[in-house]
Amino acid sequence: MGNRPYASCPFFNSARNPRAAFTRQKSKDDSYQEFAAHWGGNRLISEEKGPGGAKITRSFELSNSGEQLYQTVRLNGGQSNSTIVIRYVYDISGGNAQ
Repeated sequence: MGNRPYASCPFFNSARNPRAAFTRQKSKDDSYQEFAAHWGGNRLISEEKGPGGAKITRSFELSNSGEQLYQTVRLNGGQSNSTIVIRYVYDISGGNAQ
């Protein structure tokens, strides 16, 4: 990847066509979108424009133990001109723990 600060990182709002991201094919599915992402320390961060002019920032990072993945979605602005933060925590599956 070299010294490029941004890389293509697909986010899927459905599981209908994940193959397109790996084959570099453009999906004909209207729900498929790609966003630029960059590394900020140990977090993968993407930014996009949302409805009403809102800015949507998504970040992904591993916990210190490596047993959880944190996804933080931050919505700034929009019609209400407020900030909303949603944090998802994904635990490692018991069958895959090492």
